[in-house]
Amino acid sequence: MKITVRELYEMYEAIQALAPKGMPVAGAFKVARLARQLRPEYTLYEQQRGALVVQYGHPVAGQPGSYHIPRERLAEFQADLEALMSLEIELPLQALNLNDFADLQIAPAVLLGLGDLLVENPL
Repeated sequence: MKITVRELYEMYEAIQALAPKGMPVAGAFKVARLARQLRPEYTLYEQQRGALVVQYGHPVAGQPGSYHIPRERLAEFQADLEALMSLEIELPLQALNLNDFADLQIAPAVLLGLGDLLVENPL
């Protein structure tokens, strides 16, 4: 499946929101497998985003690991971040069957984050 880094981010966040919910074993297995497939790419995204923050920002005194991006560099940072989020990647992702989650209460934002991964009747 070809997705953008933005879609990867949204899918990973949605999967993380689903993970703690009690669900039938088939659904839980599929969610865990999907999280495992997404995690390396998500980690790479986080590393690249962090590198951009370091590149455009400066450390905040007294707050180790915190950076501030000055207003005059914010547009450049946002442009590079948007370029990162727009990159397309290919991942071998398997769709999730909506029926596996029929008994769960799932926030609409989580469903939207799953995007094309969620199908009603997969083949």
